[in-house]
Amino acid sequence: MKTAVLAIIDASVLVSAFKADEDQHMTSLAFLSTSIECGVQLCAPAILFPETAAAFSRPGRNTRLASRIMEQIRVWTPIRIHPIDESLALAAEKVALECFIRGADATYTALADRLGAPLVTWDQELLARAPAGANATTPGNWIRQFS
Repeated sequence: MKTAVLAIIDASVLVSAFKADEDQHMTSLAFLSTSIECGVQLCAPAILFPETAAAFSRPGRNTRLASRIMEQIRVWTPIRIHPIDESLALAAEKVALECFIRGADATYTALADRLGAPLVTWDQELLARAPAGANATTPGNWIRQFS
């Protein structure tokens, strides 16, 4: 039986993929397309959707547009959402304490470590500070390594 290839994605990847004026828009789209075409299981902690929704709704205070974008994300991007249970929360707490990473971001790194999957992100702080077990990488680097 073939083992599924997993990748943890954070909100920075979704936002740049669905926001055409983002610098990394095309690379994020390529990452999502490649991962979906190759059957990679995208995963994220439950904080992903609220973080992404906030990134779209806060700048223009346009809840309606942000809601439509979130619907598109859920339809077009198959992501397995993992609940933030006590075990994941405690692992994230440890990451936050030891690596000086924001709490929400620590949940992504803790999930990556738990699942043994790379954390795909544009967040420079995560790329610099994530523990080795999170294997943090950019979408562009992930495409080059996976292809």
